[in-house]
Parts: sequence; structure tokens; C-alpha cells
Amino acid sequence: MNSLSQEIQQKLIQDYFKINGENLFTDFSIETDEKKPPLRCHRIILFARSQFFKDLFQKSKTEDKITIQDIPRKVLQQTLSYLYSGICDIDETKFVDFLKVAEKFQLDELKKHLEVVIKDKISVGNVLSIFNALASLNLSYPEIQKESEKIIKQNIKAILKTEEFLSLSEETLEKILSIKQIQHKALVHIFQGLLKWGKHRYGVSSIEEMDQKKVEEFQNLIQNLMLKIQLQNITIRQIEEMKKLKFFDEIPQQIQFNINLLAKKNKQDQEIEKLQQETEKVKKKIIKTVNQENQEKPKKPKKPKTKDEPKKEDLGPFVGSSIITKKIYAQYLKAWLKDDSFFNHLQICFSAAKDGFDCKIFHQKCDDRKKTLVLIKTTENFIFGGYTSVGWQKGSNKKKDLGCRCLYLFLEKPQKSQTH
Repeated sequence: MNSLSQEIQQKLIQDYFKINGENLFTDFSIETDEKKPPLRCHRIILFARSQFFKDLFQKSKTEDKITIQDIPRKVLQQTLSYLYSGICDIDETKFVDFLKVAEKFQLDELKKHLEVVIKDKISVGNVLSIFNALASLNLSYPEIQKESEKIIKQNIKAILKTEEFLSLSEETLEKILSIKQIQHKALVHIFQGLLKWGKHRYGVSSIEEMDQKKVEEFQNLIQNLMLKIQLQNITIRQIEEMKKLKFFDEIPQQIQFNINLLAKKNKQDQEIEKLQQETEKVKKKIIKTVNQENQEKPKKPKKPKTKDEPKKEDLGPFVGSSIITKKIYAQYLKAWLKDDSFFNHLQICFSAAKDGFDCKIFHQKCDDRKKTLVLIKTTENFIFGGYTSVGWQKGSNKKKDLGCRCLYLFLEKPQKSQTH
């Protein structure tokens, strides 16, 4: 079968477009809530082009009109033109209405066209109306959704200042706050925006204008929304900045507690990670030094080994230790301590394996001893510990040791056959 020429196809489109404009032999009406005549059209065209109308006419073959109130008359006119001719003049100010009508009439081809057109036209000025329509009406436009989230992430500070932001529904706001990687640098502005949105919702400029019941409702609402914010990267500096601003006192106490706690944890995690990196550097340096020494030493003739003869290593002060069992561990500790005199004169003052785990015995043997090294080996063969220059003491008379350091080795691998 030969396809029609482009000229004939163009003439066919024009003829169908004329049919729509002349209102001849129409048998169906679309009414709106605007005080204007209904839009007249042909059932057969609607039946052929829209799954929505196909289902409608199959249920009722005598149906001759329908009322649509949530879509402007002009958008419906443009949609009818599209159904007749395949051509649709999309008004940028009516993007949301076109999204709604394409979804309502189940026009898959128009939906694909809208995704291409609208995706390239999303801006700070219209992104909230588009995102709100997708969220509140549960519209399925994946590419538009993805681009909207991208624009919101990149322009969150500007978006928080718009009037349209204050009119968002709670459901839409939750979805915005749940967007991954919302810039944590804008966290202060996000908190301010939420509080401003909440006060706008209750019609007040300050929470002091509310009665106690309203205050509780307001704080519960804000707390639920703030819990949606991605706070993984919050810093103590950001919290200190917020505390200087007036709005901080309006943040619910539970949220203040949570962000303070999380900021401290983030700081500790960063310090531990830094310490682990430094420890790893020292470890690599020692291994490199040991390898160089082994290469430089002249090779001695190997003695024949017997099955019962264990391999001996120079462990320095750790001879007989059940924790430091390899030469490289001893060398690692020596380099880490940076005090050869202290290292060479190390003596065991307390061993849990021999003395037990009673803290009284620990204090009897270790109190008032300055410069102590603590080593711990877990049941999974991980080794860690710490060093302090201040003597151990019982009671509450604590001294701050600025030279106190923690040590993380993680050198031993767990034994698969080990039982605990």
C-alpha cells in the first residue's frame, strides 16, 4: 500500500481542521463553568482519538454532552484542535492545564509531546506550579519530574522566597523536602522558609499571635516537615549561624535537639575518618621501610626448619604479649608513639587476661602512672587502643589530657573457624 504524499497529508489535516472550526453536523458538546457557549464537536472524532471518550461512548451510546470545570475553555479548544488535526498551539502560561487535559483524556501522543516541550521551558518562575501539579494530581511525566527536581535543587534559595512557595500544599512541600541532595548549604534558608510557610498557613506573622492549641499544631506540623530534610551533612558551624538568627527559637525543641546531636556526630565521624587516614599513612610508611630494610640486608643461609620449631620475631617490649604478636605491629606502635625511650621501657602493669576485668584491680595497678598505653583485642581479632600522658585516677577529679590520642589498627582478620 502506497503512502500518501506530503501534500495530500497536509490537505487532509486542513480539511479536518475546517470541520472542527465550522461546527457542521456536530453531535456532542463540551461545557465549561465559563459563561460561554459549549464547544461543539463530533463523537466519531473523539471516539477515534481519545481512550477517555471511547470508554465514555461505549458505556452510553446516547451521551451527547459532558461538563469539565477544572480546565479552561481555551485549553479545551486547543485540545480539540489537536484531536482533529494533530496540531496543538501550547501556551506556556497554561502548561499545567495542558498536562491535566492530556492525562484526563488519555492522550498518550500529546503527553509525549508535552514532555519534550515543557522540559525545556521549566524555570524558577514556573517550576513550583508544574511540580505541584505533578505531586497533587499524581500525574505521570517522568522527564518533567526529573527536570523539575533539578531546577529546585539548583535554585532552592530563590524558590523559597516566592509567593507561590507559601501556597504549596503540605503534601507537595513534603515531596520537595524529600528530594535527594537538596543543597545543605541552603539549610538555614530552608528552615526559615518552612517557618514562614507555616505562619502563612495559619494567617499570622508571629507564633505569639496564636493560642496554645494553635502553637502546638504549628510546631507539630513544622516538626513533621523538618524531619523530611536531608541533614546528613549538617555542621556545627551551620547550627551556630542559625542560633544567631531570630527564627531559631521558633524551631520545635525536638528538632533543635536532633540537629545538635547530628552535627556533633558528623564532627566526630569526620575526626575519626581523619585519624584513620593518618593511621593508614603511618602503616604504609612502616611497611615500606620494613620492605626496604629486608631488601638491603644480606641474605643469610636458611636453617632447616622443624615442624615443632615456631617462627620467632623481635617484638621488643611485647615479647610474650597475646595482642602484639607480629614484629610489624611493634614497629607500627613505635612509630606512632614517637617516643623511643618510652617505647623501649614499656612494662605490663595490668593484663585483663591475667588480672581479670575488675575495675578495682585495674585502678590498684594503674592509678597515678603517667604515660600509659592501652591495647585492646576484640573477640573478632580487631586491635585498637589509646595513649595518655595523664595518670589514671578514680573519682570525679578528671584532668584534661591535650596529648591524649586514639589508635585504630584493624590489622587482624577475623578467623572463620573462631567461635564466640
